[in-house]
Amino acid sequence: ALHALLVDIPTDVLVSRYSGLIGVSVAARLAQEDDSTARQMLHAALKTLLQAVKDEGARNDLIQLLLKWSTGKYALRLAFVESAGILIDYYGERFSALLPSILPAVWTALA
Repeated sequence: ALHALLVDIPTDVLVSRYSGLIGVSVAARLAQEDDSTARQMLHAALKTLLQAVKDEGARNDLIQLLLKWSTGKYALRLAFVESAGILIDYYGERFSALLPSILPAVWTALA
């Protein structure tokens, strides 16, 4: 249902109103989900959201929100690290541009 919602919402509405809320909610749920199928669906939902948000600035805003979790409580740090893995998958070779901000945050979150 969430995947269909992400695909069906007009992109301008998704970006302007809901991308941060949906992205943070999905990423936060990752740390709490024990079921492997549900985790895979959450991964797919977050990746679909990243693909739907065409505006690089809006996507960066979402990444900045996630970066704040690297120094939070354990569950938030776990969600951040898992989200970073999804970012690697989404960006592929382009992820190297994010390394200066993401890598130190991952080390902090894992400490």
